[in-house]
Amino acid sequence: MQNDKAPVQGGTWTGANTIKPTSKIGDFSPEIKSVNFGTLGPKLYARGLPVIPLRGKVPLLPNWQTPPNEHQIDSWAATHSTANVGLLLGHDDLAALDCDIYDEAMAAKIDRVFSMLHCAPCRIGQAPKRLYLVKVPGLDSKLMSASFQAPGDAKPSRIEVLSRGQQCVLAGVHPDTNLPFSGLDYDSLRPADFPTVSMEDLFVLLDLFEKSASEAGWKLISPRPISSVTPSSVHNGQPPVEPRPAAPASGRPGDDFNQRGLDHFLDRLLGDGWRPAGSGTIPRTVSDQTHQVQAQWLTRPGKAEGASASLYTDPVTGQARFHLFSSSIDGLEPGDFLINFAYAKLFCDGNMSKAASELAAKGFGSLAAEGDFADFKPDQAQPKRRGFRLRPLGEVLAGSQGLEWLIEDFLPEGSLASVFGSPASYKSFLALDLALSVAYGRPWNGHPVKAGPVVILNGEGHSGVASRIRAWLIRNDLLGVDAPLFVSDSSLALDEKSEAQILADAVDEVTALHGPPKMLLVDTRARALLGDENESATIGRFVHALDTAVPPETCKLVVHHTGHSSRERSRGSSAWQGALDLEFLAERRPDGLLALRCTKAKDFEEPPAMLLKPIPVVLDDDLSESLVLEYQGVAAPGNTWRPSPAMQCSLDILVELTAGGAEVDRLRWRDKCIEAGLYSSVKAFNNAVPRMLQQKLIRFNGNHVIAADAGSSEQGVGGCPPDDHRDTIGVPSMVS
Repeated sequence: MQNDKAPVQGGTWTGANTIKPTSKIGDFSPEIKSVNFGTLGPKLYARGLPVIPLRGKVPLLPNWQTPPNEHQIDSWAATHSTANVGLLLGHDDLAALDCDIYDEAMAAKIDRVFSMLHCAPCRIGQAPKRLYLVKVPGLDSKLMSASFQAPGDAKPSRIEVLSRGQQCVLAGVHPDTNLPFSGLDYDSLRPADFPTVSMEDLFVLLDLFEKSASEAGWKLISPRPISSVTPSSVHNGQPPVEPRPAAPASGRPGDDFNQRGLDHFLDRLLGDGWRPAGSGTIPRTVSDQTHQVQAQWLTRPGKAEGASASLYTDPVTGQARFHLFSSSIDGLEPGDFLINFAYAKLFCDGNMSKAASELAAKGFGSLAAEGDFADFKPDQAQPKRRGFRLRPLGEVLAGSQGLEWLIEDFLPEGSLASVFGSPASYKSFLALDLALSVAYGRPWNGHPVKAGPVVILNGEGHSGVASRIRAWLIRNDLLGVDAPLFVSDSSLALDEKSEAQILADAVDEVTALHGPPKMLLVDTRARALLGDENESATIGRFVHALDTAVPPETCKLVVHHTGHSSRERSRGSSAWQGALDLEFLAERRPDGLLALRCTKAKDFEEPPAMLLKPIPVVLDDDLSESLVLEYQGVAAPGNTWRPSPAMQCSLDILVELTAGGAEVDRLRWRDKCIEAGLYSSVKAFNNAVPRMLQQKLIRFNGNHVIAADAGSSEQGVGGCPPDDHRDTIGVPSMVS
């Protein structure tokens, strides 16, 4: 397609929403705006761009290759607000022409040629390199030119066309220059700005770069990969395309197959029912250097879609490796293996002698069990399953006499419990109070406690947790007294197997020295998850990690947040509450007290609601303070629940609609409440109605709804309350 627009400086186009000029990143300084995922991600998504959060240039989330939905975008904008903005490629033909050319003259030449053909938005990261946003129908895997190194350049130059299963940076801060990416008009960028580029045009550009670099006497670093070969590439003066030479073998038995057997191994997989699932690059770290390695993705037999494993060549040794990252399959657990090991496990029942015979018949060298099986590292296995055994009936019945309490009549041993609440509701202070009581063996508000080790996975407030612990010790006259309490210095994403294993190993170290932990405290659940908390699969992995990281008798206590539309339930998938044995709602009342009530208790009676008072504690001569909680007794029935501001304003509207005895149906009331901005959706309104009925704030007469007397609400319904009661006591900045 010939471009009919007139060029501007550097071959970029104002008509393509590209800011000019492109020659130096410094030229963009008047145009640069500080952008990140929190401010820009939702806007670009609303215009049809599948964006994801990045740390530098690397995706922050697992399963990032799946197009996001609106809820995920909103969630990421909150939890990864400072992240860079990435664009997911391959969907709707989206692609990126990445010209990693460090020589200014060569970069300008390629820019001029491409700009004569197409008008494309151009993003600048580290000038003179450029990235063009395009659409390429039919492109399912990355294209790559040969790599050349110009005289005086520290790094080789090449052209890549990124496509399905890959991403590129749209906005944020470049990890090498520490300057913002620039060149794009983020106020108007949309997929319609991306020109459609044919495969022929792309190959013209690859051929032109290779021919120009060769004629300029640049050093050939690596030839064009076989996957990117076209007939023209060997007839236009370019060096013939050859497979990358294999690295010298290390001399270990089996290296011959690892060096030459990739195609044979792939054929065996395809013959066994595996299916190709595309290709792309994957990051591999060797000697603290991260390499982007070309990989072939595969889907295991029995799985409808999605990648289960990848095949790639180690960038240092040149040996082929098989990375299984799906669930375990017959003969092999997830991990990263040399293909000789994977071949024996998958096709020969782990019998290396049988594998050696088969491969020798195909012309490969011999295999030896010692050399190959030694490449399997235990830390690549799944987290260990703890405490599983089958008990006979007599033992089951003998142990069914009653619960074993960690905190009597409050927290059972081995239970999965949660404390959730709104921000500034003292839920973290409460959880820490429970954990310290167990670690020091102190009765908790009159409830006897079984003392023992406590592990805290601390995901937020790292600088403040020491102050909170110190305040508790001062209040309980225990300052200077040691206890088996262990606090993490960072969070872990427990829905990731590798990070769940880190926690399991740390717990093993504690157990070896002090015995099994009595409690594992996770504060908060949001900081211990990498995946989408609204997906039941993410919650399932998280619960599994908790079960496998600690012994069966350890109580798991998780701090969590309320839902966005209702303060009466915890946020995220309902699978979480279904998995819990015990759940408590922490509410900060206008009088400054913490009201704690049980919202779920499985197989035992719910503990009564209670009130706790926050007490400031002076920590040092500088008069710095923290808080502790002091028991104030059992809460009176009905006093722990308070209507939300939205509910009370909804009742005001209902009173106005029914003034003078007028009748109003539910739908009219609902529409008025939504128009007033009290609820974001019909679903949010419908969630609030059953609670108002339960608290007898409203009643129905046929299809008509009637407001109860004002006195039925503790705060009344005669006017909206203040927006926020949370700052009515001191030290609001210290609560969580």
